[in-house]
Formats: sequence, C-alpha cells, structure tokens
Amino acid sequence: MDANESGMSHTLVTTKLELLPHATFSVSALQEDAHRVQPNLDFLEVCALNGTDLEV
Repeated sequence: MDANESGMSHTLVTTKLELLPHATFSVSALQEDAHRVQPNLDFLEVCALNGTDLEV
C-alpha cells in the first residue's frame, strides 16, 4: 500500500516560521520525526512576513 492508498499526506506545511526566534521548537526535529512516519514526505516552510515559499 502506498501513501495514496493509505490516506497519508505527501507534503507537510510548516507555517509561522517568523515566530521561531521566540519559541523552543525545532523544524529539523519535526522533519526527522515526520520522515520516520512518512519517508517520502515533502516539506514546505512558509513565512508570511518575508514571503518564503509563497507564490502569488
């Protein structure tokens, strides 16, 4: 069974990256943990303040 058949997501979107300087949160740890569950997962990191990974 592949990700399509199991209902697993293909992409993990991480938002609010502008808040990272004020939080004890590790994006890399999140991605490592997510890869253990879904090895073929893609990541999209979004920061609205500077437009990172946003397309208009």
